[in-house]
Amino acid sequence: MNSIARDADSQVSGRPGLFFQVAATMVLVVVFALVLTTLLNALRFQETFEDLVARRLDVVVQDIASDLLVGLDLGLGLEAMDNLDAIVARQLDKSDGLAAIGIHDCAGRPLAVARDDGAASGGEPVWMAFLNERYWHRFDERIVAVGTTLRNSYGQCAGGIAIEYEAESFRGIREQVIGRLVGAALLAACLALPAVALLGLLLRRRHRMLLRLRLDLEALTLADAAGERVRAEPRLAATGADSELLDAYHAARPVLVEEAGLAPPVAAPEGERGQPSRRWPRAMTRWLGSPVVQVLILTSLTLLLALLFVSWTTAETLRGTLLPELAHKGTAQSLQAGRNVQRALDLRIPLDALVGVDSLYEELRRDDDDLAFLAIVAADGRLLHAAGMAREKLAEVLAAPNDAHAGLLAAEQSRRAGYLVSSLALRAADGRDAGAIHLGLRESSLIRPVQDNFADLLIVLLVSLFIAFELMLLVVTVNVTLPLRTTLRVLGDVAERRFGLVHAESAWDELGRIARRLDAAVRRAAGRRGIVPSAIREPRLVGVRLLAFLFVCAEELARPIMPAFFGQLTAATEGASSHFGAGGVMALHMAVVALAMPIGSMLYARIGRRRMYAAGALFASAGLLGTGLADSIGQLFWWRAVSGLGYALTFVACQGFVIESTAADNRARGSAMMVGGIMLADICGPAIGGILAAWIGHAATFMLGAALAALAAALVTILMDRHSDHADQPPRISLRAFALALRTPWLVIVLLFAAVPAKVVLGGLLYYLTPLALMDLGANEAQTGRIIMLYGLVALLTGPLFATLTDRFQRPVLSLAVGGLVTAVGVIPMAGADSYVGVALGVLALGLAQSLSIPALVAAVLTLTQRASAVHGQGPVMAALRLVERLGGAAGPLAAAALANYFGVARAMEFFGLYVLASTLLLLVLLRLTDRRRQRRPPSGGGIAPEDAS
Repeated sequence: MNSIARDADSQVSGRPGLFFQVAATMVLVVVFALVLTTLLNALRFQETFEDLVARRLDVVVQDIASDLLVGLDLGLGLEAMDNLDAIVARQLDKSDGLAAIGIHDCAGRPLAVARDDGAASGGEPVWMAFLNERYWHRFDERIVAVGTTLRNSYGQCAGGIAIEYEAESFRGIREQVIGRLVGAALLAACLALPAVALLGLLLRRRHRMLLRLRLDLEALTLADAAGERVRAEPRLAATGADSELLDAYHAARPVLVEEAGLAPPVAAPEGERGQPSRRWPRAMTRWLGSPVVQVLILTSLTLLLALLFVSWTTAETLRGTLLPELAHKGTAQSLQAGRNVQRALDLRIPLDALVGVDSLYEELRRDDDDLAFLAIVAADGRLLHAAGMAREKLAEVLAAPNDAHAGLLAAEQSRRAGYLVSSLALRAADGRDAGAIHLGLRESSLIRPVQDNFADLLIVLLVSLFIAFELMLLVVTVNVTLPLRTTLRVLGDVAERRFGLVHAESAWDELGRIARRLDAAVRRAAGRRGIVPSAIREPRLVGVRLLAFLFVCAEELARPIMPAFFGQLTAATEGASSHFGAGGVMALHMAVVALAMPIGSMLYARIGRRRMYAAGALFASAGLLGTGLADSIGQLFWWRAVSGLGYALTFVACQGFVIESTAADNRARGSAMMVGGIMLADICGPAIGGILAAWIGHAATFMLGAALAALAAALVTILMDRHSDHADQPPRISLRAFALALRTPWLVIVLLFAAVPAKVVLGGLLYYLTPLALMDLGANEAQTGRIIMLYGLVALLTGPLFATLTDRFQRPVLSLAVGGLVTAVGVIPMAGADSYVGVALGVLALGLAQSLSIPALVAAVLTLTQRASAVHGQGPVMAALRLVERLGGAAGPLAAAALANYFGVARAMEFFGLYVLASTLLLLVLLRLTDRRRQRRPPSGGGIAPEDAS
């Protein structure tokens, strides 16, 4: 036995395939998070940089416009002004980085143009494309331009101003920053290396234990062949599921020794037995000992550190890159403010007698949120005027030490107490020093991209953790959990001296070698008894979880933008209503899903689950791609119908796989595996889709969903097991069973006043009205996605608890009623919401109500249809329930569209709340009336009283 231990020590450096798979998964998740984070930071930097450039050039445009508007207000046309060339030349001389300034008439003819190279301006002016806009910006690879349209006192077009900026310098700065961000992401990715090393240490102990266990099995085999005495089994310490394996092996080993005809084991020498470790509480030990938990904790810490490092590096990079641009903007704004003050000084108005400083500050502040204060000081340093900040605080800021870096700021600028201060000297009419004007910009605007991205980065972290959980669960379940579960069954069978089970398949890792050695021992013992063992395997249901996640996430990516996107496209069709068009498109998709599921169930046996899933995923991919490229309402209806067909087929295929691979004792666990993937997709899809839609556009988001669906089709052969242990198939809707079920008045009441309202509200209120309400409040796609995500998040967290409570108290109808009341109450803050908080509270209430109602609805239906289920089974009844639910879901967007079109979004929400409230009250009243009728004339057979279900 000592040689065995030495052999184990010498071979412990080997690594099973599990290490490489888990390490690759960890690196993949970290890279995904870093790529998405770097992309968001780069896009946010570009947006912020363009905003700074545009605001700086806006100041120049406004300065020119103020000169021209004086003449326009006097009735002069631009053609009649003879000082246009002097105006543009003066502005070009005093503004750095400008390529050209031009003034044009309304026909596009140049009236005055000045370029830094002295060349003449040619071609159509860029401002002609923005004729109806007051201020406009244009950024592309060739030109950066800002301008305005001038109008006379009658509101008619008088001409336009256009300023061009050096695009080449803009490209250089952008490339430099993106290079630094990519470099930071690469450095952060290196954090995965120590995490992988730590992962190796975590798996090392387990690998050592498994190796010694296999060598002990080999020793038993050798001793059996040689007729030798065997030593006592090693007592190895382990935690989590591995402790179950050791306990099972210790129970089965004496039986193997006895059946092999070996001599009883001798006592182990003192000190050879391993000392079991101190036991924690059993639940905590198993939880911490789970490989999924250990790897997920390690991955979470790695992701958090990597994203923090990237965010810090991004903040430092942007601070140095955007500071010169912020300084340029401050200089332009101080010149604009100083020009107004200087005009008063030229009229011999003393600085201390100035009025309207607050109005001047508010005018500048209206166009620039970064502006913090405006101060005017006398020549002796006295603070004469203060706007935007209290006088005492402003005096402290101006007196703070200057920490400006040489070369980044102009001579008249300083950095004091977190503010970039731009100063401009003022001269009295006689030329003497009159004082100065100080304009302060918040330095926090330099890291605004990181601050604005904070919520998005949290979503990236959350989604990355969910993806890590899904992938780690798949890898660990396939490589550890399922083989271990089969081994435990074989060892338990050995301990009971039956010798009737062996592994149907085993991997080439250490656990697989143990399985093969164990099978050899079992077959030898079974042969001596004349028994032929049966090969067993655990169904690989974990694959269906990822498949369900993929096809649902592909659809949910565009959930936050669907109403607006569909409405914009249908509004472009002559005679079509945006509300009715968008509602009709969403209703058509849900109706196709409802009608295609029964058809898919009937074709399931002929097509097979793998081919059905692959076909459905390809249909969904084509439908999403066509939706993104659609340019007419007809195309939109067609492609959404194709997408709905694909969704139905993939759902039926996953459901059929669960049914075929499970029996009555583990079917609930298999269904929970699939539902878990769907619920995670409901969280991740809207959240990440809203972020991406805000940057890549609506059409590209649908295309990304199409790519995800195509990926699901490619992975089906890997993730969906070829084998199945049962011949059951997805339930088909029997018309006879459906008719028998509908004869039950209690079931009809529950369907009409509980099942249908729940899905109508989900499809109409959450998926249609909520995005529109948020859009009316000014929310962008990312904010909409985050709020809709709350529905899936609260359902995921509270669903198991409410299901347990429903089973414990056996009052499903009461749970349905409470869920309906919670929904009705949740609509109140949504309908009158004037901020995102009210809508978010309503979505949370809806998720809470649905997580309470869904398990209660299933329990109530199965309880109320015992008679139909006794004849036809529960499958047809449940299929009928799902059909009615999905038809209700299809009616939701149509009802929401009609109400929003005639009454507005807020009133439409109120109608939905009243509808749910009325349905809930009718549910309780009608069930009570039906109960009294039953008490007067009891039913003749197998029904169940509604009070037993309530």
